[in-house]
Amino acid sequence: MPNRLQEEPMSESLHGRMEQRLGERERDSALRDVQYPGALIDLSSNDYLGLSASAQLSTAVAEQAAAIRASGAGASRLLGGNYPMLSHLEDHAAAFHRAEAALFFSSGYAAQSGLIATLAKRGDTLLYDELVHASAHEGMRLSSAKCYPFAHNDLHCLRERAKDCSGQVFVLIESIYSMDGDLAPLHEIADICSEFGWNLLVDEAHAGGLAGHQGEGRVAELGLEEQVFARLITYGKAFGAAGGMVLGSALLRRYLINYCRPLIYSTGPLPLQVLMIREAYDLMAKASEERARVRELRRLLLRDLPRQFGAHGSTETDSPSAIVPIHCPGNEAVLALSAKLAQRGFDVKAVRSPSVPAGAERLRCCLHAFNTPAEISRFIGALKEEVRPSSMV
Repeated sequence: MPNRLQEEPMSESLHGRMEQRLGERERDSALRDVQYPGALIDLSSNDYLGLSASAQLSTAVAEQAAAIRASGAGASRLLGGNYPMLSHLEDHAAAFHRAEAALFFSSGYAAQSGLIATLAKRGDTLLYDELVHASAHEGMRLSSAKCYPFAHNDLHCLRERAKDCSGQVFVLIESIYSMDGDLAPLHEIADICSEFGWNLLVDEAHAGGLAGHQGEGRVAELGLEEQVFARLITYGKAFGAAGGMVLGSALLRRYLINYCRPLIYSTGPLPLQVLMIREAYDLMAKASEERARVRELRRLLLRDLPRQFGAHGSTETDSPSAIVPIHCPGNEAVLALSAKLAQRGFDVKAVRSPSVPAGAERLRCCLHAFNTPAEISRFIGALKEEVRPSSMV
């Protein structure tokens, strides 16, 4: 009897598969790696208000750190990793963002993906803006619900999706989009969801700290708290820390504590991390000048950026968004432009396909309260010198 193992070709080795896929990324100029930012002008990070390096925040945390009796939580929150300071942070966040309750997660990614996967079940429907974050796609992948995209910020397309819906319907959007930096039409989408009885989930990762009188986000700024089923705030951006918070009803909080696997099976956050976020909230409430400075830098950049550079996304000069994308199609082209700007002293990252669709590659320029008008002027000058207008289409 023939040996079946000898007759059939051996499958590729795991190492071979990994090398092949990495080689494909390298050929497409899409290979990623971690890097040190270096001593460059920061036009890349999400530290919009500069809190991650704030001496005021560091001092406030240091003054209270000695009173912390443990360096770690020691367990998941359901097995002894809960503590009063963490519960107090959740209470404060709920009040700050005008929600009934809040629940902390180790990261914004875990909060978003866990929220969606826990809520949406077989027979339900997820409608999502085509530009929502990867964490939303992860939640959809883990759920058993039907998933349908709608064209970015397209209200007509969203309405048309009603014919595809069954069960509980969840609409996934961002209040400020992470790649184009534009704003969702929150009022209009909230009204559509109310009309159809749909559940609206809003990712406020790039609005927390920037939008609203005290940085409470666009949902609270527009008074839409009652029309939004759940919101997500992340602390790795304008708050200068790490972690994520789901905002919603007390019932939602209890449900997630009982059924959300990323929460149930994760160790609780470090007390020092919780302390840092709590202190960041106090600084956030007083950062009106910093928020105004980001908006002014945005206005200057959009005013002086020539049309041929193809800035796309939001061009509203009064927007709270700190993100201005600069169109530069092609992975090789946008990588080369980022490298040239680094040589001139600017850290502004190239966003390549497949992170964005092919042809939509861009520089993702992020503005900060610590940037200056002179730096923005120099950045624009460097762009004009490094890129021939005819190459930007």
